[in-house]
Formats: sequence, C-alpha cells, structure tokens
Amino acid sequence: MNKIPVIELSEVRLGSQQAINNAVIEIDKACKEIGFFVITGHGIDKKIIQRAYEGLTDFFNMDFKRKTACKLTSGLITNYTSY
Repeated sequence: MNKIPVIELSEVRLGSQQAINNAVIEIDKACKEIGFFVITGHGIDKKIIQRAYEGLTDFFNMDFKRKTACKLTSGLITNYTSY
C-alpha cells in the first residue's frame, strides 16, 4: 500500500452486513500497513468537521506549555501524543 486508503461507509450506514465486513477488512489492512486512513460517506455534518478542524488548529497553535497543561491523566490514552 503506497497511498492513503479511502474507506467509503455509505453502504455500512445502510446496514449492509457485507459492507460492514468489507469495511472492517479495509480498516484492519489500512491500520496494519500504513497506520491511518480516510473515511468518506460517514454522514457527519460538514459544519461539525469544520469546527473540529478549527479547534485542532487553535490547540496546535498554542505554546507548548499551555498544550501540555491539557494532558490527559485518566489513563485512557497511554500511547504517543504528537505535541
């Protein structure tokens, strides 16, 4: 795999068991081979996505000291954090 996989979920959202099975296989392969993927057909409103990007941009534009003050300590996230 040499490009970012794009996984389409429109049929999954309609409840197709075959589409669900295929999506699971595609996601598994993407995670194992490249580490990430793009989801389309998810049904999330574009305004919500835009607000999430704005929040991420605001966060990553903060100085390091302020970002590290936001560190999760609940133990739910125990792996790499990119800031």
